[in-house]
Amino acid sequence: MRRRHALGYVVVNTNHEKVASHSHRPQFSLGCFMTATCLFASFIGVIVALDNYWDEEETLATFDCGHGREIVITTARAWEVNRSVYYSVRVNGNNVVDSTFVDAFADVDAISFTLHAHGLLHGITEGADESAKTFLIIHDFEDNSSWPSGEHHPWDLRLSVEENNRIRQESRSQLESRLRSLQKKESVETLNGT
Repeated sequence: MRRRHALGYVVVNTNHEKVASHSHRPQFSLGCFMTATCLFASFIGVIVALDNYWDEEETLATFDCGHGREIVITTARAWEVNRSVYYSVRVNGNNVVDSTFVDAFADVDAISFTLHAHGLLHGITEGADESAKTFLIIHDFEDNSSWPSGEHHPWDLRLSVEENNRIRQESRSQLESRLRSLQKKESVETLNGT
């Protein structure tokens, strides 16, 4: 026996029990659910992968300092106006100085770096000028003192911020003056032919 129902036709048996329904409501199968779940998971995976990609750093230069030592200059992949430049120092593949901020540049593709090596003391300047006035990075592989990292001078909580900054600035000045004196000595030896 068939009766007309507001949502469609309903087939009933003689005992007035519902046997089948032919309403116009959409029905989702297990396949549709699995497809939607996979698409959503793929979308989330792509978002996470892109986030990880932009969080990584791009290598600008790697300076081989001999005997498994190297200074690596990197930049952030994600940037707005200026791109931040970082450096790290590795000895035999292990980080001696972790990634440390150096400076920010508007066009990192147009800059170059020059390594000034004097024994175990290394300095890096911007550009190809041998007589550069400012070192962006200075590292001494003898005692691992490094600038701008300054980790060889731990922050002293008993001192004021100004005192801690003064100590780190003195450290930079000492490293820079050692490097400059070695440069002068080397240029004098070159001029004298020794």
